[in-house]
Amino acid sequence: MPGVSRPEKISDLHYGRDGIDRLYARVWGDSIHFGIYETETSDLEAAVVETKRRMAEIAGVGPGLNVIEVASGWGATARYLARAHAARVTVTNIEMDHMATAETLAAMGSLAPLISVMCADFHRLPFPDGTFDVFWCQEASVHATDKAAVFAQAYRALRPGGRLVLTDQTTDAARCSAEDHNRLAARHGNGDLWSGGDFTCAIAGAGFIGVRERDWSPHMGRHFANLVRRIERTYESLVADIDEPIVRFNLELWRFGRDATADGRIGWSCFSALKP
Repeated sequence: MPGVSRPEKISDLHYGRDGIDRLYARVWGDSIHFGIYETETSDLEAAVVETKRRMAEIAGVGPGLNVIEVASGWGATARYLARAHAARVTVTNIEMDHMATAETLAAMGSLAPLISVMCADFHRLPFPDGTFDVFWCQEASVHATDKAAVFAQAYRALRPGGRLVLTDQTTDAARCSAEDHNRLAARHGNGDLWSGGDFTCAIAGAGFIGVRERDWSPHMGRHFANLVRRIERTYESLVADIDEPIVRFNLELWRFGRDATADGRIGWSCFSALKP
């Protein structure tokens, strides 16, 4: 599998450790992203797919378009885009084991002709200028050590007329305590706790036009609440084969996310823009 050298992990409490990956797979599923809940009875899995559907609609994803998904996890979004829209998707991530899983699952789903997999850092994408029609990123740019570089790479890798679409957590720094700042910075791997306006300005600063933000924060609060309930209901079975500190850490993290979203300390937005 082609790729670039693997950098150090952003956090030992994020992806790439066996226990954490198993916890996320069992509690969150194969797509570690937030969901949009269309109805009061929508479940977590349906909500996650609905986010992808709306993002694809915003970006105008269709048959034959070349999409790059960065920080892609296990490639669930690529599989959705290939199946639902017949798009050609290049899946990239810094976790080589995640890339191996994404490649295997694409082949198992008979999607290998539409999905290519490459280990790559979104700060330094190894693709020629103007390669892609859509740049796609979900809940990952908060972990970038240089967000401006990520958006510059997105701009460079897109053809003229190409579209950027991304979702990410936002922060209202004025509402956060020093403890909140420290907790969020540790989780994100950097101290760049950006508001929606910060994201919008940075995307525009990379050269994009028509930058738009959609505030989907209430859905993130519900998603965190669902994750908390799933851990609470299955706690004993989870700690039977996953180190309890990992389970406890993520339970407290998601409780924090639920409560911080409810009082406006953090939020969740979708951003879209066009390369002229």
